Amino acid sequence: MAIAQYCSFGHASFSVGSVSDCLNKAQSALTEILMGDVELANLQVVLGLVIVFQGTSDIRPAVFLISTALRLCQVLGIHRSDSDLYGETTSRKALQLRRVFWIAYILDRDIAMRIRQAPIQQDTDISIEFPPKEPDDDAAGFVSTPEMCQPGFNVFRAYFELSQIQGYVYDALLSVRSQQLSPGERAANCQAIRLLLKDWKGRIPATLSAQALSQTQTFETKVPHSFGKSSFLIRPHFDNAQPSRMNICPYASGLVCLSANSIINFDHRDSLEEQDRRLKSEAVNVLGEMARQTKHKTLTKVLEAVMELDSQYQLMTA
Repeated sequence: MAIAQYCSFGHASFSVGSVSDCLNKAQSALTEILMGDVELANLQVVLGLVIVFQGTSDIRPAVFLISTALRLCQVLGIHRSDSDLYGETTSRKALQLRRVFWIAYILDRDIAMRIRQAPIQQDTDISIEFPPKEPDDDAAGFVSTPEMCQPGFNVFRAYFELSQIQGYVYDALLSVRSQQLSPGERAANCQAIRLLLKDWKGRIPATLSAQALSQTQTFETKVPHSFGKSSFLIRPHFDNAQPSRMNICPYASGLVCLSANSIINFDHRDSLEEQDRRLKSEAVNVLGEMARQTKHKTLTKVLEAVMELDSQYQLMTA
């Protein structure tokens, strides 16, 4: 998990070789884990690998691992409140079991959305408590903000609620059943998704919003331009740039950030929207030409990711 976090912020001093070594060691123990007894610790290892592989360029291992993790959850029975496992353990252990399951649930929804496939775990087959809105004896996952010191804000709960929306997006827009809906019914589903996302964003404390985090020094240094209106920050990278290999990183990062920003602020359009669209078009043209000439796989994946983000944006604003 630490490797995935570390690599996601792009630390140049962390060698690719050492990352590969760590992944290979983790994978080497996977067969032994899966062939052994079904235990919570084994499930946690598999989920850790899922998170690690989410931080790599190839998500396919994470796709297969999350399927394995959900099956382990079901064998253990931690998705059911009537499971013998809950009846034979302490309240603190039961809390841990529920948290492990909801982590698997969140990862399942996130990966399913990225590959445009149905989530593995069905909501109708879950009977355990949701992550709490207010802290009890254990306040893990809660953070305090200036506008709500007590009882605090459960970040874990927010991730869970977003994953529920992701599941609804598949059911409403990507599933086989949804493809048979009339244009009016699909438009109504899009509107429902917009309202769900707006309501979800409205529950996020102001100091934890994307716009606020993008203005903090630490966050902006590590993940510049990721949130908020980023056109004016990214523009210097695009203007007067030449399509050389040295320009791949700023073009690619700027393009993805602008595309993600369109989704984050889909319900708030302003005068910079047209400028963002122009900058994205310029970046796509440059990167497309680079990809054509160099056959660079990473560039191809970046362009595919941008196309996916744009398709999601079109669905949300239809």
